[in-house]
Amino acid sequence: MRAFPERFFAVLDNLLVAVACAFMVLMTVHVVADIGSRLVFRQSLEATTEVVSYYYMVGIAFLPLLHLRRSRSMIQVELFSALFSARVSRVLDVSSDLLLAAWFLLCTWYTAKLAVHKTGLGEFVDTTVDILRIWPTRWILPAAMGIAGTYCLLVAWRRCATNAVEEEAASEGGLDAAA
Repeated sequence: MRAFPERFFAVLDNLLVAVACAFMVLMTVHVVADIGSRLVFRQSLEATTEVVSYYYMVGIAFLPLLHLRRSRSMIQVELFSALFSARVSRVLDVSSDLLLAAWFLLCTWYTAKLAVHKTGLGEFVDTTVDILRIWPTRWILPAAMGIAGTYCLLVAWRRCATNAVEEEAASEGGLDAAA
């Protein structure tokens, strides 16, 4: 039962990181082409700054959120955690997962509400020659944060469920209490 969500989030994690990496490569090529165009033709490519800031950077910054959480690469402060018992540490871990999930899901709700509004307006920015529609990128934040928040809830639930199974087995002598 636990294998499906783990495989699903692993595949999703790899996909989101691959898309973020593709954005990084595209951004690099775009900026190099813009610089080359300025040097060779004395004219910049159109809308480079806007495409970089509204498309590439948003994807690069927010799509890897699930990867950061799955790899436990987010900032953690562990000043006193070595002093706590395993049970207290687990309670703190579950609490931090739930707090992080609440933050991600609150941001998901807010940014989704904003994305709906901006999509309805057909949000765009003016470039020097034309307009660039930017409303599609407004959906990256709620998608990335919603996925990360859902994963945090899954981790918190799994930690609670694992704790309950371990405590029951330890009280029956089935599992080592230290495990």
